[in-house]
Formats: sequence, C-alpha cells, structure tokens
Amino acid sequence: MIHWLMVHARLTKFGLTRNAFSVLMSGAICVSIVQAQVAGSLERPTETTPAGEVVIADAALESTPSNVLLISAKSQPDPMLRYRLWPAVEVRKRGNPAALMSRAVLLAANVSPKTKKQFAEKFSEWAELPLDQLPTEQVQNLLSSYSQALNELRRAENLFGIEYDLHLEGVSAVELVQTLLPELQEMRQLARLLQLQARVAVAEGRWDDAMRDLRVGFRLAEFAGHSTEFLIGRLVGIAISDVMMNVVEEAIEQPGCPNLYWALSGLPSDRLFDTKQALEFESKFLSLLFDVGDPLPDTPIGADAARVKIARLIKNASQGIGMVNSDSGGGVGLQLTAGLYVVAATEPSRELLADTEQWAGRVDQLSSSEAVLRATVLKFNRIRDRWVAWLSLPAEFWDDYAIQRQAAFEDFGSDDDPLLLLVNSLMPGMDAAHNAGLRARQKHHLLLSIEAIRMHAGQTGKLPESLEMLNPVPAWRDAITGKPFEYERTSFTESVVRRGSRYPGDEESTIQLRLRGTP
Repeated sequence: MIHWLMVHARLTKFGLTRNAFSVLMSGAICVSIVQAQVAGSLERPTETTPAGEVVIADAALESTPSNVLLISAKSQPDPMLRYRLWPAVEVRKRGNPAALMSRAVLLAANVSPKTKKQFAEKFSEWAELPLDQLPTEQVQNLLSSYSQALNELRRAENLFGIEYDLHLEGVSAVELVQTLLPELQEMRQLARLLQLQARVAVAEGRWDDAMRDLRVGFRLAEFAGHSTEFLIGRLVGIAISDVMMNVVEEAIEQPGCPNLYWALSGLPSDRLFDTKQALEFESKFLSLLFDVGDPLPDTPIGADAARVKIARLIKNASQGIGMVNSDSGGGVGLQLTAGLYVVAATEPSRELLADTEQWAGRVDQLSSSEAVLRATVLKFNRIRDRWVAWLSLPAEFWDDYAIQRQAAFEDFGSDDDPLLLLVNSLMPGMDAAHNAGLRARQKHHLLLSIEAIRMHAGQTGKLPESLEMLNPVPAWRDAITGKPFEYERTSFTESVVRRGSRYPGDEESTIQLRLRGTP
C-alpha cells in the first residue's frame, strides 16, 4: 500500500532524479529530496582533541560505533530568547509571503549559466567541508550573485499569511496527479543557498547572522510544506528543516556557540514535521480516481449502466498511473479490458456481496457487470476507510498498535483483483511519510536535549549524571521511541546518548558527547 507511483510521477515532473526516488524508496525520504549529500545523521569528520580538553578513554566506548560531538558548556542566553530560530510574536505579520518566495525562486533561477555551473560544482564540497576548512571568502563571493534572491527570502521571513492557491478544486484525479510543481525543485536551491550562508556565519562566529539565515530557512521549509496540500510538499519542507537542523548541529559543536535550547524549543513541530493533514488530502485521490458518478442506489442499475461505469473506472485508474493517455477515448481496447475484468471477477464478486447486509439473499438480481462493479466499489471503500480511519488515530499510538494497523491492510495485499492491487499501489505510504516526520522530530528533540546538557554543564562545569538530574531545563523525549533518550555518563566530561533506530540496521544511533574544557 505505497503511494510511490504518484510520488514518483511528481518527483520526475519537477526535476528530481530516479536516484533520488530510489533513495526515497529505501527510507531516507526527507534528505534525498533536498540534498543527496546530507544524510540526516549526526556523523561528523574526525576532529583532533583541542588543547585544554579533558578526555577520559573508556574501553567499552572505544568499541562502540558512535558519532562524536565535541561540545562546550554554555549557560542560557540573557535574555533567554536572545537568539531565535523562529520569528518572535511581535514581528509576525499577516501578509502573504507567496509573492516574495516566488520572486526569490525566479531571481535565483535568473543568475548567469556560468554562476549556476560554478555553484553546482562547488556546493557538495562546501556543504561537507569542516567549518574550519570552509573557504568563507570564496563562498561569500559566489553567494553575492544570489543576493537579490536571498533578500526576497528575508523580506518574507515575518509574513505568516501563507496563501498559494493553485485552484485545484473540481479537477480530476488524473489532473491532480499530473500537477506540475517545479517551484518545489527550486526551493531546494534556495535551501542550499541559505545552508551555505549560515555555515559561513557559523564559521566566522557571527551568531546573529547565522540565526537569521536559519530562521529564514525554517520559514522556507514551512512555506514549501504548506503552500499546497500535496504530500510531496510536506516531504520537501521536512527535508529543508532537516538541512537547517544539520547546520544547527554544526553550530553547537563550535566553542563559541551560544546555547540554543530556547531557540530550538520555539520551532513549531506541527508546522515543520507533521504529515497527517497532507496524508488526509492525498486520500481524496483515490476517491476521485475511482469516481463512478453518483453513489450507487440500493436497487440494480442494469448491465449496460454497470459496464459504462466499469469502463470509466478502469480508464481513470489506468490514467492515474500513466498507462492510458488522458486524451484517448479508450474505444474497443477499453471495452475489451472491462469485459475481461468482468469475466474474471464475477464469481468472487457475487460471493463477496452475498455476505453483505445490503445484498444478502438477492445477489441474483444483479447482472455480472453490476455484481463486479458493486463488489469493486465496496472493496475500494473498505481499503480507503481503513486507511483514513487508522490515520485519525493519534500518532503516539501508532507504534503500540502497529500489529493491528498492519492487520487492517494485509488481507488486501494478496487480493487477486487487479484493480484492487492497483488501489494498493496508489495508497499513500502512511508509515513512510509519518516516519519522515518522526525522524525530523527526533533530531529536533535530540538537539534540544544536547543543549539542555550544555546548559547543565554551563552551571556545574560537568556533564549531568543522568538526564533526570538535568538543571535548569529538561531533556526532550525521543520522538521515535516515545521514551527518554538513553544516556550514560562515563566521566565528568564524557557521556553516551542513544536514540531509537531511524530505520532497520541504523548504525548511527549512538552519539558520544565530549565536553571541552570549561572556559
């Protein structure tokens, strides 16, 4: 029950490669869309131990695969909200950022081909270089060619009345599936510009500038995710947020970085990481795709009318995955397909209807075509309703009831009905999309917990003995497990944090914290 066919159609239509689609299929959904070079992990290049840092070796730790984060003790800013990653309430405006975002897209796309080529050649290198090796002057010189686009993004930072109406009401399912979204592809470029600009600011210790760039980046993520209701927009928004959080993580590792606990806590998780609303929107695709006209009455409609509706159903479904050109009338080939479908499905359809309250005892009143039509619509409604119903369950219950959720769908996985197998192939990937948001939430909560640890060390000069003993602010829970992050202090300056696996075989779930010498 994966929606990859629809998603793949949109990916290819707005420029994402088949490679990105393959990565998306494997589970690295959010990062692959925006930036193939960023893996969404906490892995960092090996760093030498700076002078004055106290590191106590531990044999068990040395044998445990982990990512090492060098952190500095840092108390909370004064005032507490000195640094923000989301615009303050007093500066927010009701204006619509859509025009400025669109101008930024156009201005970024309007730079010279030479500049575009140079950026494409340098981006991967500059995005991965350790900050102390980043050629900041070269990066700034190249970014200056995009200054107009970046200025438009800054102008949109405080506008919160997002309206980007594509006027899709009343369009067919096929038209919805085939809707072009090139602006999402271009927002990836804007995110890359902000990423590099923020990295330069962090490398140079310009914290106000870095916070501004990251703030604009998170607003861009929200706009990408909520300018339309399409699921792919939410995934692009999550991906942009992930890129910004990667920069925040890099900043935290810098000796002079202020404590960003309160800045991170101000990010609206529901706007940046939630996919439920988009998944609900995607469910309407199937209702439109399997449109057979008015609801079927309680009395038979006749063989001729049923055949017409079956042919329309098959045509709509085939167009939805590109098997039939939307301009073709179907003709004899479509009628033949519908006829073969009826022949193959008649007996199973009558058996299914005989077990329903509506048609028990009177299935023989239905023609073969109508029996197949009604049984197909019934099975479709059951699939859709199960999917939508389980989606309405709060996300915190999903893991606890994973077996029951799976059981609600698995009986459709072996269905021999080709039309229902098509439905299953078009169903949005509820778990995959939900997990993309969960991974982003987990990273957000992990960064908050690390900042809580840095704040504790700023007051005490050492790492906390346990997360329960943090003072003055709490650690956040692991969004994937729903439980506190696992934490073990091995010395005053070293500890291990473990997070829930983001995917099967995740080898980067252990993070080793090393505290630099207290300034």
